[in-house]
Amino acid sequence: MLIANAPLSSITGVGMPFVPEEKPRLSATELSARIEKFGIDRSRYPVVVVGIRGYYKNSMGTPGVNDRGIYDDAIFVQSAQTMLSCNGNTNPTRYRIGYGTTSEKGMASLDPGAWFVHKFDLHRGKYLALCQRAGDVSVTRDGNPPYKDTGSFGINIGSSKNLVVKSHSKVLHDQITMLSLPQ
Repeated sequence: MLIANAPLSSITGVGMPFVPEEKPRLSATELSARIEKFGIDRSRYPVVVVGIRGYYKNSMGTPGVNDRGIYDDAIFVQSAQTMLSCNGNTNPTRYRIGYGTTSEKGMASLDPGAWFVHKFDLHRGKYLALCQRAGDVSVTRDGNPPYKDTGSFGINIGSSKNLVVKSHSKVLHDQITMLSLPQ
């Protein structure tokens, strides 16, 4: 059993969500510096959603580890008018070792990068979310060893008490990009 990466509930008996007491802190200038290398045309994509894995990896869960099953990641939404931050979980909740791309595949984690594939839509037909509907993404799957896969896997950005995704304009549907960044 790999304790360092097991869901916190298997270690402490505490279930998800295990949320930090405060929201992540990063200025708009600091966030812009982190995403500058992606060369995003902000006139075409004025709203960005940035997930930073392991934001609290030294103060939550197993020290130095980006745990699964806890809200130790940070999510930022930035536009010219707004900068929002919230706690989140950008990882799968659990491990599932697998192989290949069939029903035996391993659990997927989105690879770091800029992904221009999300649109507002109903998640499972129930609630509004930013859903992977406009293209493929690359992931690393749990395996022995872990392995790469590319496709449409339903990697969506949902809502929680800290981040509620709402569409106030259909114009936004084609103007959002999501970035996945390592700590």
